[in-house]
Amino acid sequence: MNQSQLWKEAVREIRAAQRANRLVLFVGAGVSANSGIPTWDKLIQKIALEIGYDNCHQCKIRKADCPKADCRYRYVFLQPDFVRIPDYFSDSFSPGRQDEYYQFLKNALHLKDAKPNPIDEEIFKIMPHHIITTNFDTLLEDTTASNRGLYDVIRQDEDLLRYPSDRYIIKMHGDFTHPKSIVLKEADYLEYENTHPLTSAFIRSLLINHTFVFLGYGLNDYNLNLIIGWINYFRKAANAPSSVRNFLITDKVPVSFEKRRLENRGITVISLNDIPKALTKEAPASITDPRGRELYAFVKSISTPSLEEKVLTLEEILNEKYADFAPYRKIAIPDFLGAYNYHNARIRSSRMEITDRQEFENLQTILQKSPLIEQTFSQTGIEEIVCSDQDEEVDILRLPPFAFWRDPLFRLEIDNDYTALKKKIEKQGTVFEKLYYSWLDPESCKQLALQAENQVVRDPLQTLMNKVRAYYGWYKHTSQCQEKEEEINSIFRSLPIQKDYSFRFLRYLFEYPSQNRNKMEVLLHQMDTALDTASSAFDPQKAMEHFWLLQSYAYDYYYFLKANLVPLDHDKDSRDYLRPYLRALVSLSRQDLSVYSDAICQMENGALYPLGEVDLDLLVKFGDPVWLRKTLGSYRCEALRFQNGVDLSRKTLNLISSLATQKNAPAGWVSQLYLLIVISFHTPISSWSRAATLDKLIDLMRDKSSERIQLALFDPLYYAASKAVMTNPHHLFDPGLKKLAAWLIDAKAQSALQKIDPLRFSQFVSLLTEFYPPESRTALKERIDKMQTPEEKTEAVERYYPLFKAEHIQFSLHDLLQGLDPRQLTPLVRSGIVAFNDQQIEHLLQWLDQQKDQPARFLRPWLRELVRLFLHQLPIQIPHLEKWKGHLGQIDFLLDPENFDYSKVDLRDGLWQEMIFSPLCQPWFQKQAAVLLNDQVRQRFLNHTQSEQEEKIVYGLLLPDERLEDFPQKPFEKRKEEKTSQLPASV
Repeated sequence: MNQSQLWKEAVREIRAAQRANRLVLFVGAGVSANSGIPTWDKLIQKIALEIGYDNCHQCKIRKADCPKADCRYRYVFLQPDFVRIPDYFSDSFSPGRQDEYYQFLKNALHLKDAKPNPIDEEIFKIMPHHIITTNFDTLLEDTTASNRGLYDVIRQDEDLLRYPSDRYIIKMHGDFTHPKSIVLKEADYLEYENTHPLTSAFIRSLLINHTFVFLGYGLNDYNLNLIIGWINYFRKAANAPSSVRNFLITDKVPVSFEKRRLENRGITVISLNDIPKALTKEAPASITDPRGRELYAFVKSISTPSLEEKVLTLEEILNEKYADFAPYRKIAIPDFLGAYNYHNARIRSSRMEITDRQEFENLQTILQKSPLIEQTFSQTGIEEIVCSDQDEEVDILRLPPFAFWRDPLFRLEIDNDYTALKKKIEKQGTVFEKLYYSWLDPESCKQLALQAENQVVRDPLQTLMNKVRAYYGWYKHTSQCQEKEEEINSIFRSLPIQKDYSFRFLRYLFEYPSQNRNKMEVLLHQMDTALDTASSAFDPQKAMEHFWLLQSYAYDYYYFLKANLVPLDHDKDSRDYLRPYLRALVSLSRQDLSVYSDAICQMENGALYPLGEVDLDLLVKFGDPVWLRKTLGSYRCEALRFQNGVDLSRKTLNLISSLATQKNAPAGWVSQLYLLIVISFHTPISSWSRAATLDKLIDLMRDKSSERIQLALFDPLYYAASKAVMTNPHHLFDPGLKKLAAWLIDAKAQSALQKIDPLRFSQFVSLLTEFYPPESRTALKERIDKMQTPEEKTEAVERYYPLFKAEHIQFSLHDLLQGLDPRQLTPLVRSGIVAFNDQQIEHLLQWLDQQKDQPARFLRPWLRELVRLFLHQLPIQIPHLEKWKGHLGQIDFLLDPENFDYSKVDLRDGLWQEMIFSPLCQPWFQKQAAVLLNDQVRQRFLNHTQSEQEEKIVYGLLLPDERLEDFPQKPFEKRKEEKTSQLPASV
């Protein structure tokens, strides 16, 4: 390499050593000289002048009449003189006057007035592993740099035992706080390893694998030659050349012989004369010496890459910066863009758009030459670089696809083939893969987290990644959570600020998970506004622009977690983060957009955006079944459209198979299965495929030995069965539904079925009524008649009453009351299965009166049923409720609707919903519409989290026709001209 370019290579190697936490900076007198402290040779001249010692006695050109005062050779000493002159001076003081010796040195060094200079500040910005100085001053310790607090100061041997730290400022030659630690005389050097055994041993240990950089030393510096001697000794002792380069930064250009001598001893000389003038101009005005300005420029180039970039090519800049991403398999977009600021560039999904033609052409050339740069673009997920001019594509550069997409473990996970995934992990998975997929084997989680965080690596960013993996994989859910958070935060703080682009996204994940989510919420709102077909702002193209940016956030997050094995997938933060994108997927599939298909040229497979395989995985792994059903309803989405090749049925059957074979299957798998079933009934797949899925699901419910999983399967099975029954015709589903109906009344299955909520169970039985033949109903009735205890009989009646007619079987409320679930009272009375005459009402009211001292959580369900019976005009009258005034808001309303506080009405509450729909109560609620449509209700509608029942109430009953379009964007306030019909005197 050209000598003038060697400084660039040195800067890059020094940065690499710093990233690996293997950098040691030696700070010599040349650095402190910029604070007005004499260099070593100036100090020796002062001592020589003090004792009257000069070089005249051995000068070969000396004459009798030499003018000593003007002789430039008088104080030019040889290397041995630099340690002997202090000896001569010290000997002039008796043992009792050594304080005078040290005081002279302090005065000669001007320590009292010296202040840290900008080079001292920049040294701490570099964040070396250790700083070693041969200076006596305290400039490094006194600096105000933010990283200074990370270093403990070692002034004497004992300090190494006192401060067991990972970062030191080592005062190799002591300082004046401990005068006896000062190393200046020849005797001090000769005895150094005896008087400072710990310090010398510690420094020598660093020689094995650390890069030493000498700042402020001359070629003939005695201190430098001492270290060179140690390096040479170790190389000879190991009988091998050093694998680590060390650097001497000096203003002198060595002759070729000296340069070769130093290189043979592992020292590469970097001449400050090679630093471009453009960089030295950046030095602060407080540094006046040209050598100091050059040294500052070199140090600043290490600490601040942007300074060096002024004299580097784009290829050199990218190669160096992209090397910082080595620990990642997926590079986050904010990190990628933070490493280098491309002009007016933006990334949307897998596409990068550049408007600068010259930059595009430079990239085109560089990507062909540099595998590292091409790999970095690929790992960021960029598959196309487009040069555009005013939204018109001028040129496209295509790159290799994101390699992680073909990762075998990822492919098994995205296919929901957890059985095969577990086998592959157990057979050949790394520690980090096992930790990431530890939900397959939770018992191993703690041990894997310990192994992950204790992996020995030299790269601080890799160490940080391992700590974060261990934290999310185990510690976050333990008592050690706070301790580990503080440990990770301390690592974040210790990383060099100039490299923050390499860990920016990781920090977002750990410290600010909601930051990008807020941006995603804004994009979703803008997208929904542009898709409002009833608005003048309707603009599908603008909506898609918002969607692509939203997708970039979501995909970046998803792939970052999966490719880098950060076990955050099952955390609530992840579900919250991705929720705006999941809503966007549903929004783009809304039914009303198909009406505008002619105006929307981008329609594909009947949708603005057909969902891909990753979108399906996001919905299934980060969604929630109840949320998805609500969201599909609120967006009026009847069908989710998928890209060709997305095999929904195979993924569903794989998951059912995994649930069937896994002994301790995670409950989250059932939630994923529920989501897949909801999606399958909102996707245009064949009824045959749905029937096959339902059949497998029923077999899983019947055969699964784990009661925990059976209970969890009830809701998805009920949903699938209800959708199957409503399918017209449903003959393909009949065999499975008959099998399910038979199992629900099978005596052998009762131990599992008894743990299912009676109300939900009776609804399931009611759903399948047509699939029960008369003989099975008769057998069930006989079984109930033979039950010995009232509790058994009550529970059986609660569960199976939809199968019987009142004339065939009827029970007394008196007999069932003790064990009855209050929620079942109204259905049983309405069906006639339970007799409910005046005598039974009186008994119920007396029994409730006896329970009045019970907690509210016991009484409230019974009181709610009294209200429900009244609404269904069963023999409960207003006077029956008067005793319970103040116990339940709905009763208070019925007793005095005129003076009731309507702000207590919660439109989400099922009983309030029944009352609002009831003709008996409806006029009162319509009169109070302005109170009912409060800010909380508006917010739910704005966020699309309202229920279907709420929509019917708000748009069907409470809002006048002329105000339908205003809500929820505008608050509802009753206008004076809007009159309310005459209300009845009471309910």
